[in-house]
Amino acid sequence: MLVQTNAIPTHPSHITIYDFIIRSVPGAGFKRLPRSLNSTLAGSNKKRATRFPDDSYAKVSHLIGKRLKHYDKNVRPNDTGPPVEVLIEFKLMAFGKIREEDMDYTIDIFFRQWWKDPRLAHGQDKVFNAALDPRKLGKGIWTPDTYFQNVKNSNYHSVSRDNMRLRISKDGSIYYSARITLTALCDMDLRLFPLDTQNCDLVIESCKYIYFKTVDDVIYNWKNRGSKAIEVFAAELAQFDMLKIVTSKKANTNSKGSFDSLKATFTLKRRTTYFIFQHFIPSAFLVFLSWLSFWIDRHAVPARVSLVITCILSTMFLFGSVNNSLPRISYLKAVDYYLISSLTFIVSCMVEYVCVLNFTDRAASVLARSQSLAPPPTPNPTNSIAEMMDQQSFNYNKERPVNGVAGGLSLRKGVFLHENLSASRRKTPCASNAFLDGLPTKQLPPHYIDQYARKIFPLLYGLFNIVYWSYYLPRR
Repeated sequence: MLVQTNAIPTHPSHITIYDFIIRSVPGAGFKRLPRSLNSTLAGSNKKRATRFPDDSYAKVSHLIGKRLKHYDKNVRPNDTGPPVEVLIEFKLMAFGKIREEDMDYTIDIFFRQWWKDPRLAHGQDKVFNAALDPRKLGKGIWTPDTYFQNVKNSNYHSVSRDNMRLRISKDGSIYYSARITLTALCDMDLRLFPLDTQNCDLVIESCKYIYFKTVDDVIYNWKNRGSKAIEVFAAELAQFDMLKIVTSKKANTNSKGSFDSLKATFTLKRRTTYFIFQHFIPSAFLVFLSWLSFWIDRHAVPARVSLVITCILSTMFLFGSVNNSLPRISYLKAVDYYLISSLTFIVSCMVEYVCVLNFTDRAASVLARSQSLAPPPTPNPTNSIAEMMDQQSFNYNKERPVNGVAGGLSLRKGVFLHENLSASRRKTPCASNAFLDGLPTKQLPPHYIDQYARKIFPLLYGLFNIVYWSYYLPRR
């Protein structure tokens, strides 16, 4: 080591005792110090550069930085040893909207991963803790290529800074957490809609090791063996009740080998109150309203027809409002069966009225034909005698004086006989009148079809509701 005696150190800490000795000798130039002293000085300077308080975060950070100098993030931990075990856990912050039309759902989670990388072991009790992405630590560290197999869209939260957490323990155990909003596919079966229960999955796999490597490199497991691997912070939904969350693991095989996939299944039961008040009850009331046509006079054609048609159009409107928010699927749903059945009952009211009109027209034609074919009235012997006696009494009174005693008696006798015979003639019905009384008149009573419909339609609709709800409710 050469020391220039006339050189002035740039910092007081650089002045050593040897500088002072050499500088004090007049005319001294460069002097070579003993090799032993040179090594002693270098060792003392090195110790001052790396001196940190024991178990301090600065010391841990310094050690991590040293290990990252020769770190290759493209090589997994224990590259020639056993596979890396990645433990998965997440905290469900919120369950977003479930869209039947798009067959997807949205969740907000803190996604957590654990694995061990001995290359980052620092041997200090103090845990290295940083709010950053592991890929931004130095030149980046190795992380599992975890991805969500059935996710359509995802984004990380970054307000007011990246919502991430990285921790490195003394033995190289790494904990990585990030807040993510996911929109995932959900294969829904809507045959029981709105009395259905849906199972929506979230599938977790490793992207890189699916296509290039196998379980010999990375294996996935749920934290705590799946028990309480999913922490629920808030699971309140507008139209569903979350019944349970089930975690499972599956070993998949392809042409490259075997790989693990983890699956979380959310069981969601739909709340039916909204649909009962919006679809089922209005549909039933429209059926009840159509029955009022049975009490309307059958001759009031506009009233009965307009009432039934209004009920039909209203039911079709309910049909459209139900299916507007649903995908165009090729099978009928439970609500479709109910609305179609209600529509059938309403249309049946129109068919019933057509039958009533048909029978009414037939009765009117029979009445007209009966009146045209009625037999002429037959002469009545009683009426003939009465007419003859009236004529004789009239002639007799013309010949005899009115004020005579005998004539008076004869007159009174004739008048009495005439009154009795006339009264009997008025009281005796003719044969033609008796025949017409047996035929229906123009003012017909309520038709028997309407009378039967008032009882049969409610009975059948009530029976339909019993069968319908007995079939679908146990299948929820």
